Amino acid sequence: MQLIPQWKNWWKRHSVQLLALIPIITVARDNLPLLQGLMSPAVYSYTMAGLAISATIVMQISQPSVSGVKP
Repeated sequence: MQLIPQWKNWWKRHSVQLLALIPIITVARDNLPLLQGLMSPAVYSYTMAGLAISATIVMQISQPSVSGVKP
């Protein structure tokens, strides 16, 4: 297995940032009673699915800030 050349910039990828929202929202919803009232289980599940699908789509978009400008 070989790492991609821009592996040190993994945190800049939009897909990684979207996927990072999943545990952040989960922890916030579990620990803040106000969020539990605002976000029903159905809304929560749709939000998580939407974030996962969005991350999959965004993964396919070129990001010059991560991989550099193509010649």
